[in-house]
Amino acid sequence: YPAILTDEVVGVEAMRVFADGQAMLKKIIEGRWLTASGVMALLPANSVGDDIEFYTDDTRTEVAMTWYGLRQQAEKHTIDGVT
Repeated sequence: YPAILTDEVVGVEAMRVFADGQAMLKKIIEGRWLTASGVMALLPANSVGDDIEFYTDDTRTEVAMTWYGLRQQAEKHTIDGVT
């Protein structure tokens, strides 16, 4: 995109699909068909041991939050009293 819109083989169909998509988005926005109920962010991150640190920006100098991972999460079966 946007080169596909002028492609000799599929350009006409691509323009039709694009126009249909734009019309659908316009109806969704004007009709207020959707309501946001959450927030999403894409943040730089690194693993630190079993945990994941999320940073406020690409400098990775300030930790926004840490997602603490648990080790050995799988259920263990007991055989003859030994786990």
